[in-house]
Amino acid sequence: MTVRGTLTHEKRFVILEADPSFRMPDDALHVSQCYFGDDTDIEVRVITENDGSASATVTVKHGHGVSRTKDVHHAALETARFMLKATRHRIEKRRAFDGPWIIDQLLPPYSGIMVKIRLTHPDQPFAMLPWMRAWRDVTGTLTNRVLAQGAMDLTEDASNMPIRDTLDRRRPLVALTGGPLSGKTKVIEMVRAEFGEWFHCGEEAVTILSTKLQAKPPQGNRRANRRYQRMVYRVQLGFEDACVDQAVADGKLAVLCDRGTPDGIAYLQDGVPEFEHVTGTTRQRELARYAAVLFLDSPSAAVFEAERHNNEARYESDYAANLAVAARTFAAWEPHPWMLRVPSTETFAEKLDVVRTHLRQVVAAIRDGSAAR
Repeated sequence: MTVRGTLTHEKRFVILEADPSFRMPDDALHVSQCYFGDDTDIEVRVITENDGSASATVTVKHGHGVSRTKDVHHAALETARFMLKATRHRIEKRRAFDGPWIIDQLLPPYSGIMVKIRLTHPDQPFAMLPWMRAWRDVTGTLTNRVLAQGAMDLTEDASNMPIRDTLDRRRPLVALTGGPLSGKTKVIEMVRAEFGEWFHCGEEAVTILSTKLQAKPPQGNRRANRRYQRMVYRVQLGFEDACVDQAVADGKLAVLCDRGTPDGIAYLQDGVPEFEHVTGTTRQRELARYAAVLFLDSPSAAVFEAERHNNEARYESDYAANLAVAARTFAAWEPHPWMLRVPSTETFAEKLDVVRTHLRQVVAAIRDGSAAR
């Protein structure tokens, strides 16, 4: 039996502090679940009752955040258990219910409590349960899929990691992007000098590959360019992970990334479809990695001609090519819900002032919890 297109509204929280008297009920269910798929979340779940009876579902989830649609298929138990054994991207937990609340006690390699509440509409008001003393909203960020993928690494490295510690290891990513010679390097210098208390600044993957490894973007060879953009994507992910670790170690609030993974869309002939095919991900998933995006508009033709030979990674031959790349880059990022566009100004000092204003907004949003972490 399959139920298709069910619209759900849910909010998820990690419990940072619970009343000492709180205990999971003895009749809590045991839940095992794992995840497959790239374009959508495919969840396989087995629920075992206290009497040993069990049931299984395979759910395809669409969307991101509070509101999502689900297609739920009631599966054969033997098949679901086979799929659970076939992947290491899985989590185990005990589950209890309290009215609209679902309470999950995570089992090794994690420990701790996560809860979610089912809402009738996204803006429905609700009250936290009395035993919840401190919490953090992780709707759309620390999902079960993320936990399942992280469980594989933790199984090798550690066990019983408190779920709140996974929050301490996360930092929001803010992408700084734009057309060639739009001023990203100078903005990063300003951020390091004036916002260094808040941001760890990352390096651009393409620049490092081109200048340090002499691995420059191939021209006129589509197949080679695909391989190159796949490499850039993977290096960018590695850079961002390393920057997050460093930001945590240094006590920084967030990471400012010199470009982001969706930039690769602008450098592939067929744009989004080719990017998704080459990288094995989706634009929606990559956009969701970033809490905010600062897009710098291209400079004037005179500035471009004066500056275009200052970076070995740049290969745009003329100003028209520059504008075309900038337009494709903007289109790649445009669906992001918090795109902060910085227009070209008469002087670069004015452009920096606009960036400063936007960054203050970003810092305030991250500090008060309204920006995704």
